[in-house]
Amino acid sequence: MTSPPPSGDPRPQPLPSALARVPTILATAVAIMVPLSVLVTPKLFGPLAATAIWGLAIVLCFAGWGSWLGRRLVAELEVDWGLRAAWGLALTIAVGGPLCLFGLARRPTLLIWIFGGIALATREMFRVSDSPPQIWRRFWTVVAGCRHTPLIVAMVSVVGFLYLGAAARAVPNPNDDWVAYLPFVRKILQTGTFVDPFSVRRMAAYGGQSYLQALTLIVAEVSRVQIFDGGICLVLSFALIFGFAREARRISWTILLLVGLVVIMLPDNRANSAAEMSGVVGFVAAWRTVVLIDRAGLRGARPALLTALSMAAVCTLRQNYLPVVGFMLLALCLRRGDEQQSPSWADRRRHLGLVVVLLGACLLPWASLAFRSNHTFLFPFFHGNYDPNYGGITAPSPWNARLRFYLSAAFYGDPIRTMPLLLLVGPGIAAVATGRAVWGLWAGTIVGFAVLALSLPDADTYTIARYDFAYVVAFVIALGLAVADQGTTSKRDLSILVLVVVGLAIQVYDKQAAGIRAVSVALDRLGSDSTPSVLETDAEDERRMQQAVPAGERLLVMIERPYLLDYARNPIEHLDYPGAASPAPGIPLLAGSEKVAAYLVARGTRYFAFATPDHPRDDLYSRAKWKTLLTGPTRMWRIAAPLFLAAFDTVDELARSRRRIYDDGHLIVIDLDVAAR
Repeated sequence: MTSPPPSGDPRPQPLPSALARVPTILATAVAIMVPLSVLVTPKLFGPLAATAIWGLAIVLCFAGWGSWLGRRLVAELEVDWGLRAAWGLALTIAVGGPLCLFGLARRPTLLIWIFGGIALATREMFRVSDSPPQIWRRFWTVVAGCRHTPLIVAMVSVVGFLYLGAAARAVPNPNDDWVAYLPFVRKILQTGTFVDPFSVRRMAAYGGQSYLQALTLIVAEVSRVQIFDGGICLVLSFALIFGFAREARRISWTILLLVGLVVIMLPDNRANSAAEMSGVVGFVAAWRTVVLIDRAGLRGARPALLTALSMAAVCTLRQNYLPVVGFMLLALCLRRGDEQQSPSWADRRRHLGLVVVLLGACLLPWASLAFRSNHTFLFPFFHGNYDPNYGGITAPSPWNARLRFYLSAAFYGDPIRTMPLLLLVGPGIAAVATGRAVWGLWAGTIVGFAVLALSLPDADTYTIARYDFAYVVAFVIALGLAVADQGTTSKRDLSILVLVVVGLAIQVYDKQAAGIRAVSVALDRLGSDSTPSVLETDAEDERRMQQAVPAGERLLVMIERPYLLDYARNPIEHLDYPGAASPAPGIPLLAGSEKVAAYLVARGTRYFAFATPDHPRDDLYSRAKWKTLLTGPTRMWRIAAPLFLAAFDTVDELARSRRRIYDDGHLIVIDLDVAAR
């Protein structure tokens, strides 16, 4: 019997026997054939199972591309699959920028990317040096010897149940998802891009979230759009948390489980399908990437690219995430805690410069697409098509009113009740290996929140909690992981460690109701999944309406369900919030219908479809609703209401003065170039 070659022996290792490869071959077949079957015959599985399986296929795709990326950029490091999947998500967004810019992000292209990632993931299975039986034996040894295994299994089961709940039908927000976010996804799948100069929602983010949602809606129905943020990203967040145990020098599983409980019991403050958990995944992945590279002492273009990809991905999700990423970048200039091994100032400066250049290269296609769509590459710093007076968002407010709102938002209990305490002790946990990353996320969270709260004094604390959810939660996760990494915590930091653990424990205790509600919502969704979705109600009306417009003609719409339209048949633009955004010199809603018609025709828009404001199906385009908001309690809507009412008067006048090519009593289409007879 020959002994195995010593470690580092350059001789090739013997391949596992054919019998040992059978489990891997079977797993590969399942990983490829099941998603393919779901894609070809989704009815065979049913909508719920098809959506859940497809979501897991996307997770596998991310893991495959992340593994491929890791082997090319940091081949010398062993990285857990959670971080590799997050890198794959970041790479998907980076590639999505050029695809959307050049109109190539159509369904066939996205399918090639998804199955390419799955193929890379299955290839990774065959690259494992140990045979599958040895892997399973080693896995069983770890599981059997860990006293926390029952809790880990219970937590994984809850996460799996919540994932299934996210795959079930829900009712996305009519005022946001129906008129903006779902149409963006449809546009990407059908046209390969999403240019929308009249849409204010299009300006609020570069578009990474919509692009990632497009991957899921290849199979999933629009009523299951939350499978991405509430399902896939929930799974990835837990993979990032528990995957850290592989990287840590000596992990505390008790603290790690406590961090997991914090995430399970987070309040669901989603008002729409915009980025929340996806932002958490992005920030935690960026933090972990910086920690990983610091620990390994890596420098050069490859690790810089990995850092840049992770941070660029976050920047594409929401515009207000950019300041936080900026401070995470600045933290790269700080010294590490270990003075002997910390790079020199010149080396840190060069590394930062390289990361910034590569991050800019990753964001350039997305910024270029934003400029093409709305004439701004960095909203809200550059307004572009946005009317800065719309809704009173930029209207002057007394400094004391802004400060009062800032304080109320700072002590708001959602999503993290103990956030002031955790921010207070955050700098003290900046240990040797995690110091710079913690400092960056800590400073970014404070500044990002301050900018957000002070610039939106007319918002409410619930809205601020939605917008800051990602980096607030990510900071708490990073803090918990840094504390759980006991190999970097000295005895003199014990008091800070205790404070962090107490803060996390209080958060878990305080949010028990939120955790129970999350499970209850999942139960309700699964129980009513067979009920027809209201999102498909009267779908034929929208299709008949569009058939009245000649194919290829530009169409402007102000309707409640534009996601039902065929974006490949006509170039379609959305007047989602009338007057909020429009190409220069701006749509003249207050100047009368003839001025509006001349403005649209001059832009090449001949056909205008709208929901009649006196017979709406929803409140967004209801004249009666906006009349009440004229004197309502919210200043933002008091200022916006005249523009909505002017838009309603305009469409009424145009319906009388222009030829109607479609009118079913609710939806009307007019030809702006032909007068009524």
